Amino acid sequence: MADRFIALDWGTTSFRAYLADASGAVWDTVSAPEGILAVADGRFEEALEKHIGVWDTSLPVMAAGMITSRQGWIELPYLPCPASAADLAGALHHHQTASGRRIAFATGLSHRGADGMPEVMRSEEVQVFGSLDLGVSHFVTPGTHSKWITTEGERLTHYATYVTGEV
Repeated sequence: MADRFIALDWGTTSFRAYLADASGAVWDTVSAPEGILAVADGRFEEALEKHIGVWDTSLPVMAAGMITSRQGWIELPYLPCPASAADLAGALHHHQTASGRRIAFATGLSHRGADGMPEVMRSEEVQVFGSLDLGVSHFVTPGTHSKWITTEGERLTHYATYVTGEV
């Protein structure tokens, strides 16, 4: 059980949690239509326990997504792109809840697109870093704000956002 952890992707409109282990096996999942905007009065710890309270509180939690935005549990600044998983790990914000859960909050990434406009992402970078090999790769993360992401080696180097999910 020591190699198990909880991966949390808490977005604007959805909550997703995965009980996983170091090999990548997923032992259990929780999904709910309770994104950060549905949490009343900033009661994120209460909402978290409602969804994963049956899971061992000693397991570390890795949280990504809009949970680290201005409207989320804790606001974290974006890291500039290009960035590596090591860069993201170095910027983790650690928190312990009243129930004893240890949470590592991951920030998102930002850069300027080809048109000079700001591009941001929260949680997609964690998903990509979890599936990197050491070559040049391209990823698509579908969603409300779909992303086309490019990596080179161990670094996420470029991405572009498309609002196809809103159309």
